[in-house]
Amino acid sequence: MTQEDINKYNPIIAVFMGYRLGELRQIGGDEPIPALFRREENANLKDFTFPHLLDYHSNWNALMEVVEKLWYMGYKVIISQEGCDTYDKRPDGKYGNTISCHSMSDDDDLRNENHRQAVYRSVVGVIEWLNNKNL
Repeated sequence: MTQEDINKYNPIIAVFMGYRLGELRQIGGDEPIPALFRREENANLKDFTFPHLLDYHSNWNALMEVVEKLWYMGYKVIISQEGCDTYDKRPDGKYGNTISCHSMSDDDDLRNENHRQAVYRSVVGVIEWLNNKNL
């Protein structure tokens, strides 16, 4: 996983988790600074973060919040010794199609990665799938 991947995907995850993209302007500054703001009703102007401070790629607890949200939405996320698989739910309540699958042994890019990275890649795949589905 490259820094470019992290810079691209962490904000996508943050938006999925309830942040909205925006920008801040410094007094006397010309260039806006990208920022992410909380969407909750009780959030105030100080409730924001910067994209470079997001740590979904390295923080297991933050990543598990994403997995839990997917579970609550009805998706099945399986983390195993081999990697991470995510399935959608069919109308009959059973799990159907694989949305995202990341094996740590089959893919040369993942061979040296750990479970956190496999889960990260899997949830990014699901979020991108959801974003494309909702277009």
